[in-house]
Amino acid sequence: MTADEVQTLIDSVPCDLCNSPPGLQPYLVLAAMIDIANGNPVPETTQGLITEANCLLCMVPPGLVPYLMVQALRDISSGGGGGGGGSGSVLCGAVDPVAAPTGTCGLYYRTNDGSLWKWNGAAWQALLGP
Repeated sequence: MTADEVQTLIDSVPCDLCNSPPGLQPYLVLAAMIDIANGNPVPETTQGLITEANCLLCMVPPGLVPYLMVQALRDISSGGGGGGGGSGSVLCGAVDPVAAPTGTCGLYYRTNDGSLWKWNGAAWQALLGP
């Protein structure tokens, strides 16, 4: 990935998402992961994702969030989760993802900065940056 591509990605993050409360950030990731695991689209608007995250914030104790993320990753990688989905994969590495996943869907976790990416069928898209 070039410096220009990185800057374009940074510029594409909506300001209201960057300014969300720090305690809400894990719930934003969880909301997106649950949508993907269930075969639902991730909200296209920042406010839509924040609304989903706020709903989870009321129902899920903070200590349970990492375990639900693991379960969502398992559902995504197995194609399960209630949305049917297809075959999928969960990948990881210390650089931005480039190659397509082997399945029809996938998530990529960047181990050195904690960013999370989704495969949209044609390219990797960042869900959450470092």
